[in-house]
Amino acid sequence: MVKITINDKLLEVPEGTTVLEAARKVGIAIPTLCYYEAVKPYGGCRLCLVEITQGGRTQLTTSCTYPVSEGLSVITESPDITEARRLMIDLLLSRCPGCLNCRRWRDNWESKNQVFRKARKIASSAESAFPCATNCREQRRSAWSEGERKRK
Repeated sequence: MVKITINDKLLEVPEGTTVLEAARKVGIAIPTLCYYEAVKPYGGCRLCLVEITQGGRTQLTTSCTYPVSEGLSVITESPDITEARRLMIDLLLSRCPGCLNCRRWRDNWESKNQVFRKARKIASSAESAFPCATNCREQRRSAWSEGERKRK
């Protein structure tokens, strides 16, 4: 077992646990878009960013890929974290402006000053590189199917 601190809460979790898993075990919410338990996490959406401190060094990192270690200190909410998450959402939306999940996150954070206002269309072949691509394709498929049913 490894002792860590998340938002000033002392926890003891099994070695090999990620920061995201540890936080969820004690009811601490960390936003995610690409995380799915059945798939190996890769931190593609970067929404699960947290601030970690260990050995006097502090950095932002993805909680879904970062393994816990003895003495690790984690902060899940701060102005720097919120700003980094907003930037990630704006970047995702600039590449895939129709993604309803990304829009929901952005609206939740009231990101009025988007960094990248000019959304551009992307080819479906390039879409697969983005963590929300599957969601976007499924939403379009559902909308298309619904439209087909209404025409019949």
